[in-house]
Amino acid sequence: MHNIKTYLIFLGIVFCLNSNAFSQQGQTFYFMDRISQSAYMNPSLKHDYDFTIGGLLLPIVGQVPPTMYFNYSNNGFDYNDFIHHGTGNQADSLVYDPENLLQNMRKTNHLHFQTHFDLIHVGIKTKDEGYLTFNITEKIDFGLSLPKDLLGLMWYGNNYYRKQDEKIDLSGLGFQFMHYREFAGGFATEVIDNLEVGGRGKILFGMANAQTDINELSLYTGQDDYMITAVADMAIHSNTPLSFNYYHNEDSTGIELDEEAMDNYNPLSYPFNLSNPGFALDIGAKYTYMEDYTAYFSVNDLGFISWNDNPFSLHSDGTFGFRGIEVDFFEDEDEFEENMEAFGDSVLNIFAPGANDYSYITWLPTDLYLGGQYHYHEMLDLGMLYRMEFYRKDVMHSFTLSANSNITDWLTAHLSYSIMNNKFTNVGLGLTIRGAFLQYYVVTDNLFGAMFPQSSRNMNIRMGCNLVFGYKEIVSESLF
Repeated sequence: MHNIKTYLIFLGIVFCLNSNAFSQQGQTFYFMDRISQSAYMNPSLKHDYDFTIGGLLLPIVGQVPPTMYFNYSNNGFDYNDFIHHGTGNQADSLVYDPENLLQNMRKTNHLHFQTHFDLIHVGIKTKDEGYLTFNITEKIDFGLSLPKDLLGLMWYGNNYYRKQDEKIDLSGLGFQFMHYREFAGGFATEVIDNLEVGGRGKILFGMANAQTDINELSLYTGQDDYMITAVADMAIHSNTPLSFNYYHNEDSTGIELDEEAMDNYNPLSYPFNLSNPGFALDIGAKYTYMEDYTAYFSVNDLGFISWNDNPFSLHSDGTFGFRGIEVDFFEDEDEFEENMEAFGDSVLNIFAPGANDYSYITWLPTDLYLGGQYHYHEMLDLGMLYRMEFYRKDVMHSFTLSANSNITDWLTAHLSYSIMNNKFTNVGLGLTIRGAFLQYYVVTDNLFGAMFPQSSRNMNIRMGCNLVFGYKEIVSESLF
């Protein structure tokens, strides 16, 4: 019988997954044309102000509020798929429901977490009606991919799959963490009547990375002899300030920290590391038809980072057979640690990974946007936006309808409804307010995400303050 410890394991996993959420989302932000930073979504966008500057490096203005972007997304399941109110005698209690969680999960479930900080952003309108942008942005991105069969194995055990004569497919398992700095410059201009195009080139410098590259990972339990056959074609890469030594011999296999290298480590080498270069490109276009109809297209983050500074990789490729591993959980902390260490050694010995210190490349997740706007009224534009994200081996989609209004020359409001992360309950809101040369903005794609986290698959917010100049040239269509 499944005991309380099994439930606690599931609880810990789901808590971690829902507290750790990779490509930038900007469903509502895409049509906020008074904000120079919306060029991050489409580099062909030009803006009304002659000069815009913002970012954390600006005293006071850059910190109140902080110029930042935060995003959490999960395309697989809700928190309350696992923890929810019971029925019958348990109607007043929260219950753990692993089977319901498994029924609602996708084959591969992706969880993303992003935090981006603009150190500086500058937007300049040129004399020939072009638009220049420049930014330095600190980016921290984390992604975790969780195959449904992994939790099925934890809950049902491998005998469940043996009875159905099915292999346990763990190929979707993976994680990716990156911290990098982006230096970007962009330009937008009108090339022919009503057609504006733009591009942004990005020079990237990687600070830290850890990621998996799994082409195949599966387990099959024999019908008669219960022999477990594992097929693996996978690698784990890392490039961090930590240095590791890997050893493998007849007696043991393991990874240990290189203490000598860490004793000589200079902490200042991390924030100023220029040894992991990369490059990315954004392209975009905007076409206006009969004044009232506008079409948009953009592709963002076509690029890579080369990790050269302190690379460390483990790789395993082949077919492995074993009888299984028995793992017991003990009340005594020392026994538990010893047991888990023995379990880790057993896994390493079974898969017999090799190690190297070769450089490797990480490709950035890429976004594609297709959209349109209809100028319905002097104060109201209706927008439609489709987004495709290429992440690992999957393609994820989202669709947004929005209403966008430049209410006055100092206030705009944007309301959106999005279908994303296989969820139909995403209502977004964006606002910009300008007082003299101070422009404040805040936008989210899921207004109720923080209010109802138990049923949300997306929570994000973008906010900041810009200094803007040339605003007197804006002709407001306000009725006020």
